[in-house]
Amino acid sequence: MAQRPPERPERPPWPFSRPRTDLRAPLRLNRRALQAPPAPPVPASPSPPPLPTVPTVPIVHDGLPPRLPVELILEIIEWCDHLAEKRSATLAALCRLAKSYQHAAEHALYSDVRLSWGDRSGPQPEATDSVPSGLVLHTLVHHARLRPLVKSLEVALHGSEGHHPEVMSLLGSLPGVESYSTERCPGAVSRDQMDGLRRVLSNVGVKIRTLDLGTWTPTAAALVRDYPQAFTTFKHLKLERLVDYRGTAPSGPNVGVETLALEVSVGPRAFVSLTSPFCKTVLSLRLPVTGSEATQSLKLRPFVKLERLDLLVPKKDRGPAFQDAIPNIVSLLLSAASLQHLVSLTIQEAVVQPPLDFLGPAPESTQLSMSAHHILNAVPFQIQRLTVDAPGFLSTDIVEWLLSPCRPPQLQSLRLGGDTGVGLNKLLRRTTGRYGELARTLAEAGIEVTTLP
Repeated sequence: MAQRPPERPERPPWPFSRPRTDLRAPLRLNRRALQAPPAPPVPASPSPPPLPTVPTVPIVHDGLPPRLPVELILEIIEWCDHLAEKRSATLAALCRLAKSYQHAAEHALYSDVRLSWGDRSGPQPEATDSVPSGLVLHTLVHHARLRPLVKSLEVALHGSEGHHPEVMSLLGSLPGVESYSTERCPGAVSRDQMDGLRRVLSNVGVKIRTLDLGTWTPTAAALVRDYPQAFTTFKHLKLERLVDYRGTAPSGPNVGVETLALEVSVGPRAFVSLTSPFCKTVLSLRLPVTGSEATQSLKLRPFVKLERLDLLVPKKDRGPAFQDAIPNIVSLLLSAASLQHLVSLTIQEAVVQPPLDFLGPAPESTQLSMSAHHILNAVPFQIQRLTVDAPGFLSTDIVEWLLSPCRPPQLQSLRLGGDTGVGLNKLLRRTTGRYGELARTLAEAGIEVTTLP
């Protein structure tokens, strides 16, 4: 059986409808076969590539200061304690600046606070009233975590708010108080202020270093005796007035007081009674001196360890008050001549002037018989630092004293204020005449002369 030839593979369709072998058939165009193959789908345009990310680094623009270092911010917070005005407002703003500074700012803000409520001359709050917001008193009442931060406390409470339950509870929960002061007011310290001090002393572990009171009363002396553990570190006592209290002169604290400051007036009997327990430990003493007989008998010989003496004199514009005080100033300086440790002396105007009726008349035997030149001649020889800031001294008197044998041989520093300092500076610039050698003389003696603002 003959084999069949293999079949030929099918060819792709011819573009014409008839086979090639049928030449007689009419040609018909196969339009579908002539059409171009469908174009492949065009892909969608890709999305634009993302923009490069901006590096997260601080960019300092022109005109903008760079951010301050944290260490510098902390130093600024610490320095705010030296602000004379707007200390609390500045520290309160720093508390809200950032959380990283809140802790340090709170420590600085609440370390020195003044608790006040109401007005002495206005309506007094009742015991049932709530403490108004916006006061430091309100913050400490409602935020107990801040109470241990209080170190220096000034209490200006009087009337019924001094016995407010929330206020009294607050004063009894301040264990870190080291300095206690009362509101400046005429007359003796009120009973409410002493009640506040008693509540503060009742805190377990409280250690008082500084007391600033209006005057020294038997109640204050009794508190020192009743709370001896609270006064083991007591060093500084400041009083506005020291006079006999209702005919009595209460004794002072039997502790090692190192600083005693009396601002306005002092009586000799009360002064001796107060200082007799601690006169041998006082290193710094501040005294007001007037022309009255009350200050005529004050003596400094018992203060054997005294190193610094500040004398507050009346203003020259108060009539003859300064002139009348000169004999008492000279008497005090002569009584300090035997104090071997005394190296610093300051004579300046009193910030708070005593009432004119307290000044009293000067003794007729010494009235108008002395001048500021006598004060300079009475300066103790052991003085090394002298400050004169009172208008009763003339620059020419200072120069004559510096060139005289009365000048202390160990004098190192002379600070002058007001017109006295301005006048001495003019004399130091002279190169001829009577004062031509003044600058060289002071330089050879090692005396530094500066002026106070």
